[in-house]
Amino acid sequence: MNIAYVVAEGLDKEHGVSKKILNQITCWINEGHKVKLFYFSNKEINSMFNRIDYKVIKYKNRVQFVLSTNGIDSIRDWKPDIVYFRFYLFSRKFYTMAKKHLTIVEINSDDVKESKVQMSFPIRCFHLITRELLLRNVEGFVSVTEELKRKFSKYNKKIITIPNGVDSPFVGRSLENKCKDRLEVVFMGSPNQSWHGLDKIHFIAKNLPSFDFHVIGTKEIENPPSNLKQYGYLTKDEYVKILKRSDVAIGTLALHRKEMNEACPLKTREYLKYGLPTIIGYIDSDFVNKQPNYLLQLPNTENNVINNIDTIKKFIEQSHHIKVRKEGLQYIFNDYKERKRLNFFDEFLK
Repeated sequence: MNIAYVVAEGLDKEHGVSKKILNQITCWINEGHKVKLFYFSNKEINSMFNRIDYKVIKYKNRVQFVLSTNGIDSIRDWKPDIVYFRFYLFSRKFYTMAKKHLTIVEINSDDVKESKVQMSFPIRCFHLITRELLLRNVEGFVSVTEELKRKFSKYNKKIITIPNGVDSPFVGRSLENKCKDRLEVVFMGSPNQSWHGLDKIHFIAKNLPSFDFHVIGTKEIENPPSNLKQYGYLTKDEYVKILKRSDVAIGTLALHRKEMNEACPLKTREYLKYGLPTIIGYIDSDFVNKQPNYLLQLPNTENNVINNIDTIKKFIEQSHHIKVRKEGLQYIFNDYKERKRLNFFDEFLK
């Protein structure tokens, strides 16, 4: 089938979202489908996308983005069987696209609740007024969590839950790490996302001075203790070096700040791919009915770290006795998830 992948987010850097999109497209192509990425942005596209077919449709400002239908002709002329759209703000082009093409929307967050912490007041008002125009004109949804699936089921569209995945193969952890004097803990994230819980990571590092902490992707922690190092943005080659020498990873710790309980962060899957026992503060979509010993799941509350600092310390201390094995992790990888997604697409074409 011909699949048009429509995105309006920043794909200028090699971050979690851009890697996810490229991995999805690569999997679809490997399964024998024809795919083209249509990227609506005022930013350039990262060179990592040069291996696939893509078109960049630029706009100058927010007003032009909302009012213009530029780019719709390009999608139409490509003659897609399905348009796969990563949900974004309303614009005339996306409204027209949903009316004219069989469009399936990927839902990655509770956009209504997230808008409270991510959007300015005028943009949030615009989004809340116009979002229904898009959502009621698409054919179906792919949700990354069951929690989101329940919220979007009200539209009476076909909907399936497929949590985020990571590219294979499983890498595991180096045995060389066992000889170190100080255990190392890593966190990966993006700037300006309060639900990461950077303040909680600061608390952990300050109260567990015998461990070293590495924060990748942001430098927002003020007055960090001497055992916490912040790197800001790193390329994959740069951050993988840190993952390989780390002993434990930290996932999202404050999802409650955007009034959600369930998630499937890409970073957690990448941690597990490299064999890292991981501390999380939410229900993970791929582990709802599982309780592996390599995941320390804290309550999704504001005081989850303060109340469990001794448990966290013990988990880190025992990390070399905790094995993350390839067996049982197959379902976190993209090839499994993307075959499931393609089967969902087939239901519409039949």
